[in-house]
Amino acid sequence: LNLAVSHAGLFVLQGVFKVNTFSWARIRKLSFKRKKFLIKLHPEGYDAVEFSFESRNECKSFWKQCIEHHAFFRCQTAKSGCKSSKSSKNA
Repeated sequence: LNLAVSHAGLFVLQGVFKVNTFSWARIRKLSFKRKKFLIKLHPEGYDAVEFSFESRNECKSFWKQCIEHHAFFRCQTAKSGCKSSKSSKNA
């Protein structure tokens, strides 16, 4: 099995076929411990799904990508008061 992260959520792939999708809205929590990657879902059928990685570093790297995507794509509103480093002072 392979895992993929995207704007829509997490995909579980077997070869070239997508066998499962976990949308960001369904995911409650993402965690890892050693080589185990855990997806905790909002209560509806599955409670949690666990995947094993080859190494701890691979697992942590994938977890990091997932939490960044999860936070970004679950964001409802833009933060007010945020300004870019190039402000309009020079205009």
